[in-house]
Amino acid sequence: MTIRDFWDRSGEVLVGASYLVGFMCAISIVGWQIFHWLNTSEWQPIPFLAAFTYFEIDLSSVYAPSSWFGLAKVLQWILDLPLAIALPVSLALSAHAWFAFVSSGTAPNSQSAISK
Repeated sequence: MTIRDFWDRSGEVLVGASYLVGFMCAISIVGWQIFHWLNTSEWQPIPFLAAFTYFEIDLSSVYAPSSWFGLAKVLQWILDLPLAIALPVSLALSAHAWFAFVSSGTAPNSQSAISK
């Protein structure tokens, strides 16, 4: 197996895994929302912002920008999207970006990346 094959294969595996994890997360989130609705008859919306809040990521510059006001509006709109949609999409986009990176030939080419 050559280094090139290793990086291409790892990119393909990452893309496939991101689709699987994203799908499972979306099903779990919507399942929890349905369970909550059946229990309380109130739909609990979960925005993409909830993921960042859970990991205590500071987004104060998005909600109180000192410049780049248009970009802040776009990011606010993205953060208000449902988590069940935004999480799988962001995972897939990240995985495809990684695959494009490793397929472009800019990934490390050292023999230490894999053992023969």
